[in-house]
Order: sequence, then C-alpha cells, then structure tokens
Amino acid sequence: MAVKIFSGTISGLGAEIVEVEVEVSQGLPNTLIIGLIDTSIRESKERVRAAFKSTTYKYPLARVIVNLAPANIYKYGTHFDLPIALGILLASKQAQFNYNEWAFFGELSLQGQIKPANGVLSFVIAAKTHRIKKVFVPVPNLAEAELVKNIEIYAVNSLTELLDLLINNRDYSPPDHKILREEENYKDFKEIVGQSFAKRGMEIAVAGGHNILLKGIPGVGKTLLAESLPSIMPALSTDQLLEVVQIYSIGGFLNKHRLKPFRNPNRSISQTSFIGGGRIPKPGEISLAHNGVLFLDEFPEFPRALIESLREPLESGTIKISRAQGSYLFPAKFIFVAAQNPCPCGYYQSDKTCTCSIGQINLYKKKISGPILERIDLQVNVEKVDILKVETAVVESSSQILYRVTKARDIQIDRANLLNAKMDNNEINKHCALNSEASMLIKAAHKKYDFSARTYFRILRVARTIADLAQSENISVIHLAEAIQYRLGD
Repeated sequence: MAVKIFSGTISGLGAEIVEVEVEVSQGLPNTLIIGLIDTSIRESKERVRAAFKSTTYKYPLARVIVNLAPANIYKYGTHFDLPIALGILLASKQAQFNYNEWAFFGELSLQGQIKPANGVLSFVIAAKTHRIKKVFVPVPNLAEAELVKNIEIYAVNSLTELLDLLINNRDYSPPDHKILREEENYKDFKEIVGQSFAKRGMEIAVAGGHNILLKGIPGVGKTLLAESLPSIMPALSTDQLLEVVQIYSIGGFLNKHRLKPFRNPNRSISQTSFIGGGRIPKPGEISLAHNGVLFLDEFPEFPRALIESLREPLESGTIKISRAQGSYLFPAKFIFVAAQNPCPCGYYQSDKTCTCSIGQINLYKKKISGPILERIDLQVNVEKVDILKVETAVVESSSQILYRVTKARDIQIDRANLLNAKMDNNEINKHCALNSEASMLIKAAHKKYDFSARTYFRILRVARTIADLAQSENISVIHLAEAIQYRLGD
C-alpha cells in the first residue's frame, strides 16, 4: 500500500502543494521517480540512499516507486529529498508515525544533514492554505517560516534528528537561529554636503513613492544620493516584509540582502537576470527591488531593450513572464532611481571642456525614450558643490528627513490607503483639487511646455506629496510650482 507525504513546488511567486506517494513492492531493486519532474528530483534517489547510511534504517532492496502528484504540474527543487526519504521509510514498514496533516521540505546531504531550501516561505503559506497543521523545515529556513502565523513550525538539522522526533516522540525544543531584522548601516544623508535641491527631490520621491532621475557631471554625488535613499525609507510593514522575503527566498538571495531592498545592477546584466524568467521562471532585478529601490547608474548605457522593459513595472507595478507552461506575474513596485551624465564624456555645459559633438550629445539623450521619461516623476539636475561653502553648509541627518517622510506617508495612508504615486485619475481629481491661482499656473506651464496628459497627472501627484510634507490639506501655488520645477529637468 502506498503512503502519501505532503511537500510542495514553487510556481511563480507562490507554491503548489505536492503529494509524494511512495510504494515499495517485491521485484528487482530499483527506484523510479515519476510525475513531470526536473533533473534535481531525479537525482534525489542517490542522495536519499546515501543519507539512509547515517541512520539505523536500511534502504529497501526492493522496487520503489515515487510519484509526485498532480502529474500535470512541473516540479523542481532538491527539497523533495526529505519527504521521499520519509515516504520510503514508511512504505517499507520500518517505522510508523502520524503524517497525514504534516508537510516536509529539505535537501539531504550524503551524511544525512538537512540543507536549506529556496522558497520555504511560499511553501509554508501554501501549507497553511491547504490546512496542513505541522511543517518541518531546515534550521536555516526557520526565520522566514516563522513569519507565517497560526501554523506549527518545526526545524531540524538532520534526518536522524527528525526520525528521533517523529518515531521516538522526543520533545521538540526550537533551535537557536538568526532572526530576520533590519540592518541600520545604510549611508546617511549627513555624509552629503550641499546638494540641498537634489536632497529635497529625494525626500519628495520617497515620501510619495515617486521615480526620480538624477542628472549631472561625474563626481557631483549622484551615486551617493541614491545609495543613501534607503536610510530615509520607513520600515516595511508586515505584509511588505512577507512579499520581500518570499521573493528573495525563491531567488535564493535571502541571506544576502537587507530588508529594505536596494538593487544596483550593472549595465552588462542579461535581460533574463534583469526582467526575470529562465527555463524555470524566477524573479529578476525588477522584482528583487520590490518594496525598495531600483537604481540604474549610467542609465543611457544600459541596452535599449532593458530600458524599454521598465515600461510595464513603472506603470503597473508588476512584470509578466510568459512560458509554454503558463504565465507568471511577479510584483515590481519600487522607487526607480536613475542617474546619468549630460553627455558621453560627462562634461557638457560644465567648467571642463566637453569632447562630444552635438550629434553625439543628441544621440546620447535619445537613448532614453519619451515614454520612459514620462514615467519618471522628478528630474533633478545635480550641480557641482562649491568647496568654499562646504564648511558652512547646514547638513540634515537621515533620521531628520525620515521623520518628515513618515509623517507625509501617514497622511497619504489615512487619506487613500496608498502612496500618492499610485493614485489613479479618479483619486487625483478627488484629492488634488487646485485653487484658481494654482489652476492658472498649471495651464500656463502646459501651454509653454506642452505637457502630455500623463505628465499633467504626475505633476499633480508630486504637488500632492509636497503639500503632504508641509502637512497642508490643500495644494497651494507654491507646492505646484515646486512640482513643476522638479518635472522640467533641464
């Protein structure tokens, strides 16, 4: 009679519960694993066979069939080692324990140690939805698994330890493990002297969740401004933290990132690594920046295809990846920060001599298309700092800016339960009403600069954020004028 153990497989950002059915019968010694599986699962039988040697139990000299159901879902991952080993143990009647409402995830080493698996948080969420009562995970995955409440989580180091717990009913004591917590070693705005206009733009961008483009000659601090941005971002909410950990766990980066994502990919990155995808679709840099910052330095130097791929996430906050087996939707809500020089050599209209021709400069600027520029709310010229004024400059710390940003975000959440950058046209009409003076200003600006409808609404969103930073209920002409100033760029 076959036994059935619960496990799971990743599907996009979520997971599907998989039934690991094992039958041991008379016949020539052979182990067959079926059920639309990846090579990593096909190799599992060798790891399980070696792991058995670390226990007092014997791998059966019989015909072993392992079926991963449902058979129409493609399954991959080394975490099936543990449920397969337990299924073989039960089916060969070497042990007996209650397993009907339990799920198991973990890779086995040849010595029987349980190694960490990717995507455990998604597995635990799926197990809870499936009304599974207990979940057994590797110790290194315990911190992420504990983010899911109202389900029993057990973490074990080895197959021997797990069998002792299940068969001998040993009392379980949670192991010592690292807790997921925010790091505080971000760069601080107090390290940036001067650049009050640019720092104000960064404050507005974070307060309302707006995208921002930094333009300036080399060495003026564009990269430092971007790298300091996480220090003025409020801590993630519980739901946001779950989303971030889920994405990083699936990608295998959980122990290599901060809880406020800051992604700074190199311009040589491949399209698959940037957007996401692959034979088994996984999140790319666009999704790894979810609920954080995506920073592209030397923006025009990125391939045109990568730049244009930003259209969908900047507009909808998601990225869709289509494959033969189906379509996968990954979240991609981030603050987009781009930095660029004014020309290929970097010194156009500066004190240093520019070596670029007019044609080269125009071609350089055309690398960023109009539709992409329209999706960037603030365009800031980062000017060269006067060294003589450095010693007398007043510098604010990130904590001071963070206080204002938090207050402004609280106002937005109380008003519409979303940040200003995500307001649709109906919400803009409701919350961004202009008085006669401000209305005259936006009409005059539209006539002079020929704003598109998208640009018009983005200016109103930024003006609403500026008013929130000032804790003003209404948008005044001063707020609107500042928003237009940050929109014009050049």
